[in-house]
Amino acid sequence: MSRYLSIGSALLVAMILTRLLDEDVYGSYRKLWLIYAILGPVLISSITNTLYYRGNGANRDESIVVNLLLGLLYGIGIGGIAWLLAPFWATQLNIPELADGFRMFAPYMVFAVFAGIAEPLFVVLNRKKWLIGYGIGYNTLESALIVVPFAVGMEIKDVVLIMSIGPAIRSLCVIFISFSQIKKWPDWGSIRKEFPVSFKYGLGIITLSIAGIAATEADKWVIGSFFESDALFAIYVIGAKKIPFITALTAVVSATIVSEFAEKLRIGSVAEAMTEARKASSRLSLIIIPLVVWLFIYAEEVMILLFGKYEASAPVFRVYILTVLSQLIFPQSIALGAGRSDVNAKAGILEVLINISLSIMLVMWIGFIGPAIATLVSHFFFTGLMLWFCKRTYNIKVKEFMPDKRISVLLWILPVVLLLGVLLKYVQDWNWIGFIMTGVVAGVLIALALKKSGFR
Repeated sequence: MSRYLSIGSALLVAMILTRLLDEDVYGSYRKLWLIYAILGPVLISSITNTLYYRGNGANRDESIVVNLLLGLLYGIGIGGIAWLLAPFWATQLNIPELADGFRMFAPYMVFAVFAGIAEPLFVVLNRKKWLIGYGIGYNTLESALIVVPFAVGMEIKDVVLIMSIGPAIRSLCVIFISFSQIKKWPDWGSIRKEFPVSFKYGLGIITLSIAGIAATEADKWVIGSFFESDALFAIYVIGAKKIPFITALTAVVSATIVSEFAEKLRIGSVAEAMTEARKASSRLSLIIIPLVVWLFIYAEEVMILLFGKYEASAPVFRVYILTVLSQLIFPQSIALGAGRSDVNAKAGILEVLINISLSIMLVMWIGFIGPAIATLVSHFFFTGLMLWFCKRTYNIKVKEFMPDKRISVLLWILPVVLLLGVLLKYVQDWNWIGFIMTGVVAGVLIALALKKSGFR
């Protein structure tokens, strides 16, 4: 629930800012986020997953304290990177006038990474109900701290400094909850014993996470470096947003399959686990593929509806929405369920290298759209590599990952959605009528297909 609140809040803020700011200002602002976008989620993932893993046993209190210390260490580290290298980042991304902006963003990074431990902290302390209120509160506060300063005309460097108030308050909440809920504070000896264990486990998560995050952000760095125009960067970033709720849905299903496969593997029932994976893939395919067709046709309308303008982002959006198709099967979840996160990490690193090298090649060859195509290619490369690993290691054939015959109903759903959308938009020139009608028809057909196929 808290994850969806954050996704919704981020999308809402983007929708407001793209209406408040011109493309150049919004592009400059989004460039400031690049360092945090790549490193912040990686470090937060490290401490949250470590606390989930280490905090459910007898060493709960020691693990909480150690991960608070790790969060502080990581936060200071990422803040220091932004502060000390501010002139380099600004020059590299063609915004030399915003070196102070990177420095002013450093406090936000420090507090945001430290406060990132809140979700597992509430769970480990059996205060899950508090997490919902906490999520609503901090997303509302932090959204206001971004939107209001921009609305009254403040400069970017001042806005990002004011933004740090939000995660600073979250950090105080984390400290208060920890102090009030920990039953017995560990002594220095137990902290010294737990620290290397948690740190070592967290480093593995960092390696795995940085590959995944960098794979989605590398092309934006290439665009920011190759093009001086902040407006062009804004256009690319908006197009690259895809539809966050779709990717969040696939992420939730993927996490469920990890747990399912791990459990089935322990009792030696791989075939049953694969049956569940195919069901999940089939269900998702019936929902997502018609939506992808609809959004692909009406990309300009989606951009205008969500962001008030940015129809120029439609070509990038069309490429990015196709990357969702690579997420409809889950070989990476099988590897994680089998405890082979190292394989995912290595494949992810290869994906990043391919993305960066291909982005540079394509941006010089075909221009602006090149990095988006590189991202699409690298996503499918990663999926193909994981399919090969599962075939070689567990003798799971590729067809066992693919949706089952129940998605054959797509053979009549997709032509209807495609032909109706093209007819109304490109033949009749009824853009918005077509957008609404095609969306409604797609939704009805999806519901009928799910019912006919036996999915609930």
